[in-house]
Amino acid sequence: MNLTKHPTNKDKLFYYNGYVMWLDFIIALPFSILVLVHPLLYFTIKGIIITIGLFSIVFGDKIYNVFRNFYRFHTGKPSLEITDNYYIDHTINKRIELKNISHINLKHRSSQWMLEFTLLDTMIYYEQVKNPIARYFEKVLSYGCVIQTRLSLIKGKNTNIFEEVFTCIILKNKRD
Repeated sequence: MNLTKHPTNKDKLFYYNGYVMWLDFIIALPFSILVLVHPLLYFTIKGIIITIGLFSIVFGDKIYNVFRNFYRFHTGKPSLEITDNYYIDHTINKRIELKNISHINLKHRSSQWMLEFTLLDTMIYYEQVKNPIARYFEKVLSYGCVIQTRLSLIKGKNTNIFEEVFTCIILKNKRD
């Protein structure tokens, strides 16, 4: 899904936290190389296909997002955008219509601060998840909300980001 467009002056943009982007990249790169090279050295063709296939199914989306976000960080592209009609989360590559958001909360989960969005129609979000296994886990592990944005990936203080996102979405929803 291509979510890129040219931002207008009315769009609210948030950018990546460089320190976290480098840390994620430094952790993901050796792990990815190890998982891809180890089977080549020690397994038969069948083992290579099974190992790389399982890795791709289970971790492929997460690793892809780390590398995609690292690239977006280095090219100066935003991590979040709030346009007149959409909340676009480039960190997980999802687009949500503003009128579909019913609640916004700031939550602390698994030692990380998250923006949590409760949606009126969840099927629109689940249709954006291409991997069927990831879609299943998104539905099962959604903690009663549908979309979560990891705030450590975004530059700024967590409470300030929450207040800006909340205010911007509420103001844009009131105009409709």
